[in-house]
Amino acid sequence: MIVETVKNETLIRIPKTVDSKIVQSVIDYLRIVEILMNNKGNKESAEQLAEETDKNWWNKNKNRFIK
Repeated sequence: MIVETVKNETLIRIPKTVDSKIVQSVIDYLRIVEILMNNKGNKESAEQLAEETDKNWWNKNKNRFIK
């Protein structure tokens, strides 16, 4: 494995022998880290988003729980 920095990027070279599913998992994790680093939200907006998400989920799925 080779890690190098070029300008404002870090390049990682991984041998083909590494399972592509594992590589994709690492890429997904790094994407989440990148998003979190750029997050400018606050507690109130996070709570509001969570409430909206819960409400939307419940509206789409309540028929699975209530007969």
